[in-house]
Parts: sequence; structure tokens; C-alpha cells
Amino acid sequence: RRQHQMCIRDRLQILAEGQVNINYIYSFVIRDGRASVMVFGADDYDKAAEILNAASVKIVEEKDL
Repeated sequence: RRQHQMCIRDRLQILAEGQVNINYIYSFVIRDGRASVMVFGADDYDKAAEILNAASVKIVEEKDL
């Protein structure tokens, strides 16, 4: 059985609660539909990464795609 995957709304809620402003969002699916990716521009990337890591959201670097 698949583990619950966060939707974009869940990720944005985490960032909103951390008071991180999002400037833009692109989302897409890779690996034959098995992995969703959200690319976003934030006013404070380091803070956003820290908040998402604390919430166990996997951060993927460009080189990983």
C-alpha cells in the first residue's frame, strides 16, 4: 500500500504557517507518473528549505532531476 503523499496544498500550508512567501510555482510529474515535483520561488529559500525539511518534505536539487 502506498504511503500518504502530500499534495501541493499541504506543502503550501506548511510554508504559509512558516510565513514564507511564494513568488511562483511549477508542478509536474516525473518517472512515469510515480513522482510529483513542485518547483517554487520563495522570498527566503533557506527558510523554506528548513521548514520543509522539518516537515519531512523531500527537497530535490536540480541535479537530481
